Amino acid sequence: VSKYLPNENNQKTFSNNSADFVATYDYFLGLFQATDIIVAKTMQGSKWGHSIQSCLRNKDTKCEFKLIQNFLELAWRREVPKGEVEKEINLLKSNGKRGELFYKAFLYRALTSPNFLFKNYNNIGLDDTYLANRLSFFIWSSAPDKELLDLGKKSLLRQPTIFLNQMDRLFNDPKSKRIVSEFFFKWSDVDLIPKKTFE
Repeated sequence: VSKYLPNENNQKTFSNNSADFVATYDYFLGLFQATDIIVAKTMQGSKWGHSIQSCLRNKDTKCEFKLIQNFLELAWRREVPKGEVEKEINLLKSNGKRGELFYKAFLYRALTSPNFLFKNYNNIGLDDTYLANRLSFFIWSSAPDKELLDLGKKSLLRQPTIFLNQMDRLFNDPKSKRIVSEFFFKWSDVDLIPKKTFE
């Protein structure tokens, strides 16, 4: 998403802090352009696209439900209960969405939701899912993966051994390099220093 959303200096960056949010024409244009690209790539060649095609071929409502729940939980970075999933499905189907169009509409809805765009912990509370999010955004500057999120949903992250193992795993992942560029550089405003040679 950050590749397509301009900030006030027209640079392609994006803050997912809701306090920084400014609704502008360029923001929404960039958001819809980004979503178009992400949906197209998801439908064409990703593992999600293959799963969608499998559900369509088999006309399997259980497959449909599980796929949507799994996608929402990863995209929204929290547990999404059965009732909330059913609400999303019924809303789309009540508007006449069927087949591949149903899944495209679902992806657009999921990826333009505030649940995806912003780190909103109001509905999470200080549970292990919250902890999984805080750990992942601090170390990786991105959403938790399935392993971390699953541990959060099972309330296992506060166990010292599991917590330390996950810390090791996150820091040993190449994504942990982002903590330097995405956190320390911005926190210390190093990125605002003019690029010039110092003697």
